[in-house]
Amino acid sequence: MQDFPPLQCVHTFEVLARLMSYHLAIKELDIGRVEINSQIQLLERELSVRLFERAQPLTLTPDGQRFFKVATVAFDAFRKAMIEFRESQSAWRLQIRAAVTFSNCWLAPKLTEFHAGNPAVQVVLDAHADHVGLPGVSVDAEICFAPSARTDLCCDKIFRNLVTPVCAPAYLVSHPALTHGEAATLRDCTLLRTLTRPTDWPDWLRAAGISDFNLTNTLTYESSLVALRAAKRGHGIAIVTLAMVARELSVGELVAPCALTLDKGDAAYYLTYSPSKLTMPGFAAFRDWLLSQQRCT
Repeated sequence: MQDFPPLQCVHTFEVLARLMSYHLAIKELDIGRVEINSQIQLLERELSVRLFERAQPLTLTPDGQRFFKVATVAFDAFRKAMIEFRESQSAWRLQIRAAVTFSNCWLAPKLTEFHAGNPAVQVVLDAHADHVGLPGVSVDAEICFAPSARTDLCCDKIFRNLVTPVCAPAYLVSHPALTHGEAATLRDCTLLRTLTRPTDWPDWLRAAGISDFNLTNTLTYESSLVALRAAKRGHGIAIVTLAMVARELSVGELVAPCALTLDKGDAAYYLTYSPSKLTMPGFAAFRDWLLSQQRCT
């Protein structure tokens, strides 16, 4: 006799003894009645005992009852271990939903930096429109352009939202008045606006001391990402969050024709999440890294 009975036979016995129904056991095990009986008989031979009474209805023998208690403890331990292993793995896998502009211009390029310092954490990034909803069961957190009004959620401002006009170097050359760096020279330029952030241009112009600016020579796009792409192609001047274009400005792909930057205050990008997520080691590492970027931006 083997030192340990076949595990599949023990599992079949545990299911049949727990359900006390061939019909339900067949559904759970996905095998036929003949196969169930064959495995039970094999187990009985291995144990040299009878586990079920052969009469109807289905009944455990005293030996069957004792073995069922042992099998129940064992399989409960297996199930608990499986749950713990799965939870342990999911604690290092993050579902992050983020605004499309933030995802494309800032987060996606920096994820390699985060992964280098946190190789065990897998971030699944889901990019949505600039104004996205609140966290649901399908995501661990959201990054959106507004703080949540819900008091049961945590909201961390990722960094200050400093906005400034930017354009392609070629556009600056074709509009030489811009080289003076004065906001008034924008009157002769095409301003690129967005549906998701319609107040950025009016707020910036007001901060620049221009209250009578006629916003007629404009092109309007769905998001800041699309407006930024149009600016790179020389279609006009976009107004964007500085952090979104830090690389482009540093390499000369874009230029900032005016020195003024406007702090939009609470109108910024926020990490929104349930407080319970802080117990996930993967999320805690991601949040700490994200907030540390405030010192670098």
